[in-house]
Amino acid sequence: MKKLSLGLLALLILSGCSALSKKKEFKSETNIKPTSVAVLPVNRGTSNDVNSANLLTTTIGKNITGATIQDTKKTKELLEEKFGITVAGQLEAEDKIELEKELGVDGLVFVNINELKTTPTATMENFMPAGGLEKVLNIDVKVYNDGKLYKGENIIENSKVVITAAQLATAKEMVSLTQFLVKKITTEKLNAVEQILNMPETQQIIDFLMELNPEQRQAMVGALVSLVPTQEIASLFGDVFKKAGVSKGNVYEELITNASKKIQL
Repeated sequence: MKKLSLGLLALLILSGCSALSKKKEFKSETNIKPTSVAVLPVNRGTSNDVNSANLLTTTIGKNITGATIQDTKKTKELLEEKFGITVAGQLEAEDKIELEKELGVDGLVFVNINELKTTPTATMENFMPAGGLEKVLNIDVKVYNDGKLYKGENIIENSKVVITAAQLATAKEMVSLTQFLVKKITTEKLNAVEQILNMPETQQIIDFLMELNPEQRQAMVGALVSLVPTQEIASLFGDVFKKAGVSKGNVYEELITNASKKIQL
């Protein structure tokens, strides 16, 4: 079990962070600000996080200022009733003036998620696992008035949460990090991990990592970042963070709130 723990930790240490996307520029078609707007359901793009997309929709509806905002629940109901739209991705194909007319507003707010990602970082602290989560939310926001683009902006929010070995050790309802991870790994994946751990080279890698100082380890992470997929490990760390009391509710809630407050008409 000790060898398994070290092996899994070695994989975690090799996880890295992705670069943020460049901000986009949008050219306005009108300078007339809408007086009443409907915040349309957020298009989650390539993200499969439905809960975060829904939370982003309602949070924008509560925080946006500068015009009368239609209740997001009413907007969703009218879209389903009058257009049969149940998926946000269908909205771009609709005529914007017709949408405004049927929703009873003169403006629309379109939001598209470009990136919604959690990347884990990991290290050793007194021979105990420790680490953190780096989160990013990247969205495009377009506001229309009378079918013309009034305002478009790209908003990027990111944050870093750090969890210490002590927090991990005292996390409520948590056995050990290794046992928790193993429960999340399928038999096939576990067998693959065990095969890797049984290779003579694996112990050499582990010994090498254990001898690195923090600066050297950071350099190693930078060199090997593209070799290890991080999204699944990130979700595991997200569960661990919730058990440790470091993160509560939606893991992106803070980013969603901060991004929503930046949208002004």
